[in-house]
Amino acid sequence: MRTFTTTCSLLVSALLFLGSTSAEAQTFTLTPTCPTPCGSDYLGPVWTKPSNAIYDSHTIDVRLTAATLLRSTSQHLAISGLAAGRPFNQDGSFTQDASNGGIGIALGRIDNNPHAKCPVDTATDDHVELGIEQFSWRNISSKITACTRFSKSLLAANPKLLLKLEMGCLLGDCSVSATLYNDQTGALLASVTGKAVVSNPTATRNIWYAVTKFANETVTPSVTFQVLGQTYLAN
Repeated sequence: MRTFTTTCSLLVSALLFLGSTSAEAQTFTLTPTCPTPCGSDYLGPVWTKPSNAIYDSHTIDVRLTAATLLRSTSQHLAISGLAAGRPFNQDGSFTQDASNGGIGIALGRIDNNPHAKCPVDTATDDHVELGIEQFSWRNISSKITACTRFSKSLLAANPKLLLKLEMGCLLGDCSVSATLYNDQTGALLASVTGKAVVSNPTATRNIWYAVTKFANETVTPSVTFQVLGQTYLAN
C-alpha cells in the first residue's frame, strides 16, 4: 500500500484537484433475522465520480462493537467503498443481479475453501480472518484477494475494535489497505493490503456496511458500527 499510495501522491499532485468531501458520523446496528442465506446492510453516503477524474478513493474510520459475533458465530461483517448499489434486498436476500462492483474488507469467519488466500481454519476455530474483498454480482466473481488472521483470545473482555480502511484506484489500478486495532488499548490486531478489481461500471461511488447470516446459530449475528469518518477524494 505504501508504494501504491506514494505513486498516487506523486501523480495526483500534478493533476487538477477535483475535490474531497466528508460525511457526518453515523451509528447503526445490523442484526440479520432473515431466512438463510441472507444479510443486513446499511447504505452510507453516495458520491459521483467526476467524468475527468483518473484517481478516486474512499477512506473510512469505524468503531465496531463486534466481539460477540467474531468470537461466537461463523458469520462476518463486510464494508465496501467505490460501489454502486448494495448487497442485500429489503428482505435480506442477496441482490444477485446488482451492478455493485465495490472493493473493501470482510472480517470474521472466512473459510479457506473457497477463499484460498485465507489460512486454513484450525480444528478449534480459534482465529478471526480479515480479508481484502472485491465485491461484484455481475461482471466478475466476488473474491478475497489478500487475507490475514488473529487469535480470538485478543478479543477478551468484549473490547470494541477500531478499523481504518483506505481504498483507491488510479487508472484502473486499485488497492485496499485495512488496519484493525483494539479500541481500548490501541493494540494492533491485524493489518492487510491487497489489490482488487472494481467492476462498478457507473460513476456512482457509495459506501455500504453489512453483516451476513449464512447459517442459523445459537448466537444471533449483530454488529454496531460507529462511523467516525468517511471521505471521498477525486483527482
